[in-house]
Amino acid sequence: MKKEILLFFAAILMFSCTSDPLKDWKKVDLNPYQANVVILAPDSAVVVADDLGIVKDITIIKAPDYSVQLFVNESSNPDLAALKKSQLEEVKGNRLFSKIIEEKDDGFIYENKIDDKTTSYGFRYFFQKDGKDYVFQQGLSDIFTLDEVRNMYLGVQ
Repeated sequence: MKKEILLFFAAILMFSCTSDPLKDWKKVDLNPYQANVVILAPDSAVVVADDLGIVKDITIIKAPDYSVQLFVNESSNPDLAALKKSQLEEVKGNRLFSKIIEEKDDGFIYENKIDDKTTSYGFRYFFQKDGKDYVFQQGLSDIFTLDEVRNMYLGVQ
């Protein structure tokens, strides 16, 4: 009986010591960049925005392990399932695509095999608001671990 009680308290202690990887992240309001959304990002992350006419390209960066890109454009189809389908097709069409790691109705995490020794991870998170499509993804200029991508994915939800 004592052994079970000790194991129980050890398990509670172990789970209570796990830290929230986003606890030090700050809210970043993207409204000044014509994106009606607030996300979580590492402290002192930098926002760079480009208005490309039909699409807004907003990148939030804190090198070396955080880079999130947001594309905002007028929605051509109010069906979120259609948006998901197009995002999955785009990702799976990449020659480096390996597999989907995690999938939800509004996003997914995936794996790319760059070569036999190098694996990179990415994500897409999307929603529709005020007649616009919002599509988040990892920055494309870096190689990210699964943990880094999971944190970025959680931060934009």
